[in-house]
Amino acid sequence: ELRTVEELAGFMQLISNGANSVTFAGKTISLMNDIVVNTMALDNMDEDGVGLVNLAEVQTSIPTNANSQFRGTFEGNNYSIIGLYLKRTNSDFCALFPSTVDGARIQNLKLKDAYISGNRRTGGLVGQSNTNLTIDNVKVNANIRASKWEVGGLIGELNQSATINNTDLNNQILCTYTSTTDGANSAGGVVGNINSANPSLVMNNVVVAGTVESIASASQGNAGGIIGLVREGVTGNFTMKLNQVDLQVNP
Repeated sequence: ELRTVEELAGFMQLISNGANSVTFAGKTISLMNDIVVNTMALDNMDEDGVGLVNLAEVQTSIPTNANSQFRGTFEGNNYSIIGLYLKRTNSDFCALFPSTVDGARIQNLKLKDAYISGNRRTGGLVGQSNTNLTIDNVKVNANIRASKWEVGGLIGELNQSATINNTDLNNQILCTYTSTTDGANSAGGVVGNINSANPSLVMNNVVVAGTVESIASASQGNAGGIIGLVREGVTGNFTMKLNQVDLQVNP
């Protein structure tokens, strides 16, 4: 159970400790009240983090192996995490949940006035999703930035499958990477990048608002209201099912 900033930081550290990360498989982590990480409003957040609590500092080693990624249930109980500030400009997997796998579920959670800034795989909620992620009844209001690519309003990079239900996103998303030889920018209102065999994205009753911007050289910029980029290396069939999706994103 999470009640304080310190307990939230402790949870984030447990799921971001490399091969020693706690997966919480078969367990539920519950938010028991609103947690205010920073009291400054989103529009007034200092990009340099002066005077702000940067919880990205506890994310010491992001798990990239499926055996150590988060696969439990996070129950928000309709409470809010307010003023979340995550800044790891030169690091990947910048999100409240850096990586998920094997049936992870995040539900009944609100992120308000958040600022999230990373390199690759940066998301409003999840950095990289691998296999059968479910997100239900979540609201995200954030300023999300990536200095490289794969930035999304909810998920930075999607591998395999995700189902998103009853979710409201209102974000300012910016991807800034101007190399003409290395990769391509990908910024999406929901998912920044899809990169797997036979990927699947199902969305039911989802509202996507705000702005999505990709600043890049030549033809390397990719921005979309829902998905920034489906990689050309994706094999098999890409399945996307949309039911009552309200898209209000400004390019």
